[in-house]
Amino acid sequence: MPLSADGDPLFKPEFFWPYQKPLPDPDEEIEFSPSSPKEAMKPLDEAMILSDYFGEYITDATLIHKVDWQHNPRQTIDFPCILHEIDQEKSLDWRVDGITGIPGGPRMKSLLLESVNADDDQITRGEILCMCRIMNTCLCSRKYRAHQVSPVLLISFVGPRHARILLGHHDGTNLVIRQSKRFAFWEQNIPDWKILLRWWCSSAVGDTING
Repeated sequence: MPLSADGDPLFKPEFFWPYQKPLPDPDEEIEFSPSSPKEAMKPLDEAMILSDYFGEYITDATLIHKVDWQHNPRQTIDFPCILHEIDQEKSLDWRVDGITGIPGGPRMKSLLLESVNADDDQITRGEILCMCRIMNTCLCSRKYRAHQVSPVLLISFVGPRHARILLGHHDGTNLVIRQSKRFAFWEQNIPDWKILLRWWCSSAVGDTING
């Protein structure tokens, strides 16, 4: 999933188009705790730190700076499927920290936390399961009965203190997943936070009814 330095897609997006208006920097009152690879905690702990910070950034952008309120993530209790997996024996743990959709169709956006140190060569178990469960739930609902495709955008927070963007949909034959590079947040790294926010605040493109 190639992106420009500002987060613009260097490909033709099928279903999500990143926010094009100027975005604010994170408010200085939103606390960010820098770290380093030598000080890294468990992957899930690092993921929670990043997700909490990003959640506050979304709130600040939507409530204070008037970016559309629809981008505020909801709690997963509002979504009718299980969006977590915990297996202490196998050290598996992933969970969705917030979810919302783009009005007018089954395009869903989710914040994912996972207890793994990810790399750029593989998509994680949690990322795949999360996208598939969301797609299946939407396509099985009466609300979206007329739609053939249920695209999903993930902001995935993983160890060691990294995040990435994933776009997924099923084209009728294959599960299609695009993934960005990992963004490192040992420091505050505001330009990359703004890239994540641009994609989180995406608008709808493409045809989910005919696929």
